[in-house]
Order: sequence, then structure tokens, then C-alpha cells
Amino acid sequence: MDATDVNVDESINFVISVTNLGEQDVVRAKGTIEIYNPADEKIATVYTEEKSIKTTITEKLYTQWKPDEEGEYKAIATVNYDGKIAKTEKTFRVGILLIKIIDYTKKFQKATKNSFDIEIKSEWNEKISNVYANILISDENDIEIANIKTPSEDVDPWGKKILTALWDIEDLSLGTYNANITLYYADKTTEKIVEVGIVKELGKIKISSTMIYIIIAICIILV
Repeated sequence: MDATDVNVDESINFVISVTNLGEQDVVRAKGTIEIYNPADEKIATVYTEEKSIKTTITEKLYTQWKPDEEGEYKAIATVNYDGKIAKTEKTFRVGILLIKIIDYTKKFQKATKNSFDIEIKSEWNEKISNVYANILISDENDIEIANIKTPSEDVDPWGKKILTALWDIEDLSLGTYNANITLYYADKTTEKIVEVGIVKELGKIKISSTMIYIIIAICIILV
């Protein structure tokens, strides 16, 4: 069974391919499709037309259904052919025009230019063009200290993308700041307020004297 992804309020086309591998023609073949929502509750039943299928021939049974909520659905198809039963199932997604912020850079190094990365994910079944983010950064007193913007990017259907803005941190103090991230796309916005930190150094591994002794011991054993 084929069931392509769609968006909310678009009709989904179900196509069941049935091949007659028997030695006799099938007089009547008809499909019943039960549809389950993301909570695994059956919410609809639709039916295909009825067809006859000659031996060795493949026929397609068609029907449609229009969802009104987003999410991942399951369709279970039952084909009744001359009193016999065959089953198959398929999952499909129903999209909504929404881009989510799923991750972002949380630590930045003082006195240098930093990349402020924002990972985003589309919940739409079509390409979304010209997506960008504006980031307003403020201190604990809600005083704006930076306003930066990413270049625009196109996001594929259901795709992920990383938007990157440059943040030049020179005279700011170490500590925690608020970042208001706003995505702009298709006349819509997604906003998320997060905390970010400015640190002296990023992610350097300190090697203790104990680690040095272990490394030397390993080298001696290997030699």
C-alpha cells in the first residue's frame, strides 16, 4: 500500500496494489482501510472501489481521506478477494506549517567571534524558502547587548537545518545571558527564549599529572 505524506486539510491518496498469483481470476476484490491517529486510536474507515483481477495481473485499488490534525498516522488495509483476506499497513505523516527550534549553542568564548548555531526542524510537507533567525541577547537587567541575524536558508520537507549567526564577544562579562531566538518563515514566526553563557575558554581538556603517568606507563608497556 502506498500512502504519501500530506499537509493538514489536504487529501491523502491510498493506493493498494493487488497481484493475482493464482490460477483463477478474482471476481471481486475490495479494500477497507482503517486509520489510526498518533495516539493509536481508530478515527476513520474508508473503502476502495471493487475490481476483478485476472490471473497474473496487478490491479490498483484507490481511495482518499482528508486529515484535519498533524502527526504520524497508521493505515491498516484489508483486501477481501472472493472471500479471502490479505492485510498490509503503512505509516504516513500529516504536516503543519511550523518550524521548530530543537537545539542551539549554549556556551560562547569571551573576547572572540563565536558561531551561534540554531538547529531547526520543519513539520511541513513542502519546501519552505527564505528561513532565517533573529537573535536578541540581553543581560540580567533586560538591557539589550546584541542583536544578530542569520543568513536565509531553504528547508526541505520534514527537513532539518542549522542556521548560523556570528556573535562578536569583546567587552562582555562572563556569566549568563538571555537570548530571544525568533525564526521567520512563510509569514509566520517561531520564538524561543533561552539562556546562554559566556565563558573564559571552551572545552579544553586538562591533562593531570596522574593521566601523564598513565600515558607514560602505557607507552613503556607497548615498547
